[in-house]
Amino acid sequence: MRLIGNSSIHRDPEGTKFGQGNLARLICDWRLVTCETAAEIETAGYFNPIAGQMEVGASILASLDMKGTPQLRKYIVTGVQGTVTIAPLAVARSIAA
Repeated sequence: MRLIGNSSIHRDPEGTKFGQGNLARLICDWRLVTCETAAEIETAGYFNPIAGQMEVGASILASLDMKGTPQLRKYIVTGVQGTVTIAPLAVARSIAA
C-alpha cells in the first residue's frame, strides 16, 4: 500500500501480461480509497507520486469521498509521460425491449 495525499492506493501485484518479448508490459489493477472527491483525483498529476509504477491502460477502482457522500468510480490510466492522466470509464447498457 502507498499513500498519496489523504489517500491509500494498492496495486494488484499479479497484473496481466500484455505483448511479447521486448514489447511485453505488465498492466496492473489499482484500488484507491480516499476522502477526496472525484474532481480532486481527476486533476492531472494527482497520481504523479507513483508514476514510475503505473502503466498506460491500467485501471483504478476508486472509493471516493469516504467522509462525505461515498462514490465508487473506475478509471483508466491514459498517460504517464511527464504527468499521470486518467479518464473515467463509463458503462453503457442496452436493455432489450
